[in-house]
Amino acid sequence: MTGIILLNKPENFKSTDCVNIIRKKLGNIKTGHAGTLDSTASGLLITLTGSASRLSDFIMTLPKIYIAEIKFGAETDTCDYSGEIIYTGDYSHVNNNLIDSALYSFMGIREQVPPEISALKINGKPAYKIKRSGQEVNIKPRAVMIYKISRISDYYEGVVKIKIICGKGTYIRSIARDLGRKFKCGAHLKSLVRFSVGNFTVESDFINSPLDENFKILPVNSIAENFNQVRLNAFDTKKFFNGIAIPVTHVEKFKPGLNSQICILDDNNIGFAELKSGFLKPFANIKTC
Repeated sequence: MTGIILLNKPENFKSTDCVNIIRKKLGNIKTGHAGTLDSTASGLLITLTGSASRLSDFIMTLPKIYIAEIKFGAETDTCDYSGEIIYTGDYSHVNNNLIDSALYSFMGIREQVPPEISALKINGKPAYKIKRSGQEVNIKPRAVMIYKISRISDYYEGVVKIKIICGKGTYIRSIARDLGRKFKCGAHLKSLVRFSVGNFTVESDFINSPLDENFKILPVNSIAENFNQVRLNAFDTKKFFNGIAIPVTHVEKFKPGLNSQICILDDNNIGFAELKSGFLKPFANIKTC
């Protein structure tokens, strides 16, 4: 069984637990997910079965939308409500205008330091294990892309709700932490929902709960709408799926997608290409059935 399963992950469920539940219900077939969602967060978790598991790296390049509630006045060691408070501060000066101004500074490509308690690996070991063993965690900043970040509620009693559209590797917990430090009062995530990944949303008709008895499974080729789609004639398509680079002058139709990835479809495959020296060079071929 090969396909894409969209899960609405409940809060306090681990992403790995969701994967294990699906794997067992589907008869222990190969199953994975396309991007971890913290156990304290809820929302869209894309799960992949069979050969669709090879789509993970491609799906993780797609833009994501998060809805986050940020609580000011305390920073925690996890940067969300589940952690221990490590700093408190006066937040009486925080208001809508101050938040709006600060959020604007987060836009674009910026350096971000992931939370010390995270699954990010340092020398092959998860950062949270290093931190909880009492050792010092040295996490280097890394570049992330934030396409849009905006306040979507009035600031009230120390809490504000924001919407973030971002790229791969962005930690929303870090945004909450950094806002609190910018205002010198501390802050952490009160709640987090991943609303969408690419054109897949938590409101999809194909959404599932990990507790469902039966899952609605999307076909592998449904991912194609997210990428730049190229159409070739039948002869060139067959050559492409046999590993032969195709001149871009042979492209018959082009449909733009959400990022720079290029994909080509036939009845049984989805292939990904890189544009190099005027040719579409195959670098991945995934069975759709």
